[in-house]
Amino acid sequence: MVVIFDLFALGDAVAAAPKAKHHNHHDGRVYWFRVFIRNGCLRRQLSSQSLSSNSNEVANMARSSAPIRPILSVSIFLLITLGCGSIHRQLQSIATDGVGMIQFQFTAVGSFDMSPTTVNSLPVSWYLVSQSPPPANYTLTSQPFVTQCQTFAVVIAVAPSNPNAPSSGTIPSHVFQDLVIAHTTTSEGGFVASSPQNIACP
Repeated sequence: MVVIFDLFALGDAVAAAPKAKHHNHHDGRVYWFRVFIRNGCLRRQLSSQSLSSNSNEVANMARSSAPIRPILSVSIFLLITLGCGSIHRQLQSIATDGVGMIQFQFTAVGSFDMSPTTVNSLPVSWYLVSQSPPPANYTLTSQPFVTQCQTFAVVIAVAPSNPNAPSSGTIPSHVFQDLVIAHTTTSEGGFVASSPQNIACP
């Protein structure tokens, strides 16, 4: 979802307003400050358009907009500085560590884009991928994953990129296919996966 705010202020017209008594007409510019939210982060866009009008009208516009310009400036500043705050902290990657030879024990560590950037014992959903694909559901747990060695099998950890996501749910089939079954990517559709870990028997 994209939320857009359109704000405008007079540019050259403000400076030209005091000269209105000497000139019947002048050219000014109206500036639009477009602030929009995309993927949980604020972006800004500035555009302008020439304005040609009677000087009295421009002066009136400048005077009428003057009281709200400080308020708009403060509002835009707050939107920009708070728009990408900690509520939008996202998981970037998952690293798994497995120990053992006959029996393996795996733990997961998550890397985030904002502090705290590293989370040990990251809650993840563990998948043992062999000849029989697992279901495309996830259940997060911070407990280590323990499994016996297997030939032609790998272990993959998956978690939502949003740390505030539900602790259980369903992963879209095409996302699950790419992350877990084919493991062609490690980030897609709001989910992050670890690289596959081989658990072949010695």
